[in-house]
Order: sequence, then structure tokens, then C-alpha cells
Amino acid sequence: MNTKRIFITPIIASIAVAALVTLGVNNSILTPAWADGNDNDHIGKYNSLKSLAKAIDDNKFDDDHIKLISFKHSDAYKDADHDEKECIKDAYEDGQNLADYEILDCAHGSDGY
Repeated sequence: MNTKRIFITPIIASIAVAALVTLGVNNSILTPAWADGNDNDHIGKYNSLKSLAKAIDDNKFDDDHIKLISFKHSDAYKDADHDEKECIKDAYEDGQNLADYEILDCAHGSDGY
């Protein structure tokens, strides 16, 4: 029996558990924009930028810390036209995250929703 293997496996497992505890389960780096862990509305349920903008305008969606990299995977972003996507990218670069009102402004910028 290899005694090195017996001691190394628990050490690796302990390091992995410590890393998960340190990062946390709800870390914004690991959590997509639409998976907030709450019962609130989430971006993933909207299949168009128009429907997301309407929800923001009706106060059904409220999030001021949306990561662009996660938002790009949503149907709402994929539905946006070129100008709307450029507006969203510019808004993200200004503050390093997106607020719902910035998405609303970008949707309104191209003939409204």
C-alpha cells in the first residue's frame, strides 16, 4: 500500500474545500447574470431585449451589478441589434458592470421598445 497516496488525497480534498468556502457558492464571478439565487425576476427568462426593457421599465427586474460576460449568454442580449449591443458594451466599459437602467437606455436608444 502506498502511504504517500493516503496522505496526499485528503490534503488535495481539503484544499479544494477551502477554495470553495473562500469563493463562496454565490460568488458573482461564478454566478451567471440570470441566476441570482433569489426568487426575483432574472435576465434568463427574457427572450428579447424588448421584453427585458419592458420588465425594467415596469420595475419587475432590478439589478445594478450585471456582468457583461454573463449577460452576453442571455437571449435578451443575443436578440439586440448591433447598435444596442455597442451601447451595452460602452455602458459596461464606463462602470465595469451594467445597471438595469443602462440596458433600458440602450433599448430606448434604437426607436424604443
